[in-house]
Amino acid sequence: MNNEFFTLEESDNGHDFLALETIKSAGNSFSLQKYKLNFLPHHHAKILYYRLKQTDFNSEFSYSPIVSVVGQEIEAQVSFTNPVIGNELHIFNIPVNTYKASIIDLTGKVIQTIRFPIREETNSYQTTRSSYLSIDEVQESGIYYLRLESQTQIINKKIYIIR
Repeated sequence: MNNEFFTLEESDNGHDFLALETIKSAGNSFSLQKYKLNFLPHHHAKILYYRLKQTDFNSEFSYSPIVSVVGQEIEAQVSFTNPVIGNELHIFNIPVNTYKASIIDLTGKVIQTIRFPIREETNSYQTTRSSYLSIDEVQESGIYYLRLESQTQIINKKIYIIR
């Protein structure tokens, strides 16, 4: 009640927040309202922090509790063969600054880690690469996560491995 608008705020350190978007509210409504906002993060930290600022018609405001989001929410257009049949995983559109890939089971245990050579690219147009990865340490069929890590980003994708 008495709400004029909401402001979604983002931070890469949990202290200094940047306003991302403002959403007009339904005002003095007595029924449940739902709001939706699609956006891309402005920071590329491994963990981002968000809060919602509610501003009333009289300019008073309050903040929601801060919520942290791990880098898996930072989406990238990485694609790969899925399901993986056999011991070779082909990954496309890997960001060139990616230095590590891990296969993780559903309990969070790292099954295998593959390190990429760090590339000092002189061709500024090349932003992605492709790679074949041998995943011979994965012994059982099942659902796993592929985690790609760089200095600025962590990408998690669900994969199905068939043995």
